[in-house]
Amino acid sequence: MKQRKPKAVRPLRKRVLLYCEGQTTEYLYFHGLKQEPFLRDTFDLKVEPGSGGSANQVVFDAIKRKNREAKAGTEYDQVWCVLDVEDVSRLPELRQALKLAADNAIEVFVSNPCFEVWLLAHFEQRSTAFPSAQATCEYLSRKWWESELGRAYDKADRDLYTRLADKVSTAAVNAEHVHTHRFADTDRCECNASTEVYRLVKTLLAP
Repeated sequence: MKQRKPKAVRPLRKRVLLYCEGQTTEYLYFHGLKQEPFLRDTFDLKVEPGSGGSANQVVFDAIKRKNREAKAGTEYDQVWCVLDVEDVSRLPELRQALKLAADNAIEVFVSNPCFEVWLLAHFEQRSTAFPSAQATCEYLSRKWWESELGRAYDKADRDLYTRLADKVSTAAVNAEHVHTHRFADTDRCECNASTEVYRLVKTLLAP
């Protein structure tokens, strides 16, 4: 009798919890990214929008969720937070949040001044500082969104990821180049304009 070949065992997906500081933009982008078939085969990614609080609150929420899942026996393999600098006045609190995250084995990805720097990386390598998060959004809309996508930038655009899906690899290359060359010796909280989100995305896109 001919023996049947054993069925290949499908590897278990890595369970990752991602907390976003923003309630809309970051959540919509990563919620779209997690639908990619190649990502779904490897990761069980849970994306949580921010509660509208501070950077510390985002990390507190992540810790609380992490501990709750661990107690229930459904712990996550990794827990991540995406945080923005927004303004220099927030730096002391952001540094507290980074320490709190490190003390609880949570990885943080910082954007300066805001997450839109990551969106901008889909189109260009830019390291020139922005005076504010609002200025970043205005530049992104005027320079790229309107000319390339034919519309004004909308932080609550439900098709945010879909509009940029074919440029994700480009964004990772651009953001990494700026971060590692322009800001190689700079405090991570003072790298305006740059983003660490490329590290998160490269992890998710890795074969």
